[in-house]
Amino acid sequence: MSTDMSFKEQSFLNSHFFNLQFEEIYENIFVYHDLLPDNALLHDILIESEDIFSGELIYNKWTDWYTIGKICSTNPLSNFYDKKTFEDIYKKSHDVNKTVKELYLFRRLSESTLLAVDNYIKHKGINLPEKSFITQPNPAKYNENFHNNKFGYSMNFHTDYQIGEWWWPGDKFLLTSTTYVNDNYDGGEIVFIVDNKMIEYKPTAGDIIVFPSGNPLYPGNKPYYHGVKVVEKGVKFLVRNYLKYNTDENLDIWLQKEEEYGKEQWLQLAMDQAKHATTLLYQSVVNEDGTLKNEIEYSDLVKQLYKI
Repeated sequence: MSTDMSFKEQSFLNSHFFNLQFEEIYENIFVYHDLLPDNALLHDILIESEDIFSGELIYNKWTDWYTIGKICSTNPLSNFYDKKTFEDIYKKSHDVNKTVKELYLFRRLSESTLLAVDNYIKHKGINLPEKSFITQPNPAKYNENFHNNKFGYSMNFHTDYQIGEWWWPGDKFLLTSTTYVNDNYDGGEIVFIVDNKMIEYKPTAGDIIVFPSGNPLYPGNKPYYHGVKVVEKGVKFLVRNYLKYNTDENLDIWLQKEEEYGKEQWLQLAMDQAKHATTLLYQSVVNEDGTLKNEIEYSDLVKQLYKI
């Protein structure tokens, strides 16, 4: 059973929040500052979460996020947006205090993200594809002083939308929403590459950033690559949500390829073809001094899709 929110079913919650205050730090990149006045409490819960999250209720135990840090997923077996589910969770709780904290964290992160994303869609006039849904709020945290490369980044420049899979059937990213509950760390800036420009932003506690995932449907004329600078001191928590949609477009082509090559062999061939389109290599983007190159070396597929 999917526990992700049907976006249209949930958006009624914030129909009267259309005038939320936000800062547009660059075209189509919104930062909401006023949706998490309780960010300090949420931060405290996340600090305790190693002891709270067990997989028996909403959140599973923290697991490694490659070498970048750790992530925490939600239990896929229950519909957490159903009132009865919450009542059942409370009744079977072995530690009411921990359960209340876990429920509070989940509900606050879900509600605030929905407010931001729905507000963004209304302001931008986005016509949502059918079968749109918003994923559950999954916390993550970065390892201190983890360097992916010599330029001071822990995460490569990438799009959340899988560019190399643009013609595959299945779930597709449309919008990315990232919530930051604390800012008591050094470094950790998010850096966008858009229009051959580098836009850097250091999140403050309580920020929710909403931006295009890089899908050709929106905004349609450019990918939104982003990377993350190294967290030099402290622990940076963030919470990730995505507005996605499911499509059967090109399913007939996909099934034809499976029949032609064999199911497993075709999947491997398709994955090989999709490599490297979603991520920009640092040497193709950044000079030795860390500044952006005048000419960025985009892949042929990126040039084709976005008319670059």
